[in-house]
Amino acid sequence: ADKPVRIGIEAAYPPFSLKTPDGQLAGFDVDIGNALCEEMKVQCKWVEQEFDGLIPALKVRKIDAILSSMTITDERKRSVDFTNKYYNTPARFVMKEGASLNDPKADLKGKKAGVLRGAPPTATPPPN
Repeated sequence: ADKPVRIGIEAAYPPFSLKTPDGQLAGFDVDIGNALCEEMKVQCKWVEQEFDGLIPALKVRKIDAILSSMTITDERKRSVDFTNKYYNTPARFVMKEGASLNDPKADLKGKKAGVLRGAPPTATPPPN
């Protein structure tokens, strides 16, 4: 109880995690972490880390937990334990205005699609 809980975070995914102009951590993940620490009556110690280094830091015990908008995948579940999902951010497909897909499999055949792997996107997804 005397030791702070070291929480790893990448502060580059607003509104979930970000740095304020004065250099403070802020966002939804930070708010949840601070509320959890308050409920557990422990001190939070936020540890900024590049996203790709979060799981390795957890595995070598440089941090005690990760709060950084991490998608739960089978590969990651083989490496670390997850809590229950506490929010859902569905994937989005972005196209030129006015474009439509009737049959994605057929309409996208031969096209190239860009994806981001290994880190959360830096842009906030649009509302539903």
